[in-house]
Amino acid sequence: TNAQQTLQETADQIDQTGIKKLIAEVLKKRQLILFGIGASELVAENISQKWSRLGFLSTVDSDLNLLLPKLINADSNSLLWIISNSGESPEALIAAQAARKHQIKVISLTRYGDNSVAQLSDIAVHTSQPPENKNRIAATSSLLAQFMVVDIIFYYLVSQNFDYLVDILQQSRKIVQDFHNSFNLK
Repeated sequence: TNAQQTLQETADQIDQTGIKKLIAEVLKKRQLILFGIGASELVAENISQKWSRLGFLSTVDSDLNLLLPKLINADSNSLLWIISNSGESPEALIAAQAARKHQIKVISLTRYGDNSVAQLSDIAVHTSQPPENKNRIAATSSLLAQFMVVDIIFYYLVSQNFDYLVDILQQSRKIVQDFHNSFNLK
């Protein structure tokens, strides 16, 4: 019930203007640097998989020791996309601060509300605040909401650039299919 409520609330409060800004910014860039801790890293991996199918270079980190050198060496064709449900994890804050210090644009995906990561972001996209017990055993509702928002962003991006991106998606599907076929994998 909590997951269903979270998905509905997230769908109801999606900021289409924010999503359009996010897509416009992503389309200007060549490299996505993704950062998430814990369950948010799974969402970062999901973004990486989807956007790499469209030809974007992407890396995923959950360790500041790996992320921070990338930010130092990133150029204007890169952006940092931080996924953090609370928007308050110390690692996410350090990542956002370092990116801003080195003039790397920051996109964030956090729960709705006033939080530090969203404040440090050039573009902030939000999920609803999941009704999870503070003694929760997993990040189920927040994770589902984050996956849904990523899918909405991805489908919107593809739909708005369909003629260009459909060929790229078909080619990426074909190469994986050819790989599977070479081993008679179905």
